[in-house]
Amino acid sequence: MFSSDPNEPTVALAPQRSSRPARTPRFLIADDSPEDRAIAFFAFTAVEELQSAKIDFVEDGEELLLYLRGQGKHVGRRKAPLPDFVLLDLNMPKKSGLEALAEIRSDAALRDLSVVVLSTSSSPTDKRAIEELDAVDFMTKPEDFETLVEFFRYLARFFYDESYGVYRV
Repeated sequence: MFSSDPNEPTVALAPQRSSRPARTPRFLIADDSPEDRAIAFFAFTAVEELQSAKIDFVEDGEELLLYLRGQGKHVGRRKAPLPDFVLLDLNMPKKSGLEALAEIRSDAALRDLSVVVLSTSSSPTDKRAIEELDAVDFMTKPEDFETLVEFFRYLARFFYDESYGVYRV
């Protein structure tokens, strides 16, 4: 505690540190829109806690699964850890986000991944399917950049706050 009394000894308090080592969060964004991928990248870099985050992008549900399984052009990726979060668009070519999420949840090696759905869809049917497939969160893609930045701040708190149970080492 700080005291302005000169007769009281000053005690310097060391900052509290987590017993877990600090590490860089890893995100994988699956979105077929180059514009949405660029906006997501800029929103990430606007969040101080995510400045050092590792961000990878894939363009459809099929490539998402190849990336996660370390197959195809992502064959060397298996040497790196899986992402802490997968940000998933629902409306993608080749394999939709819902189809990809269903495969993730049925794959023993992937089923515990934290998947956050960020999509233009606000369909009640999609929302029910997302809940049934146990996504961590769902957000309709915001119209403005600042709302997206706030959503990524929320994800940063989600990652760094151990009480949420998603800090992975």
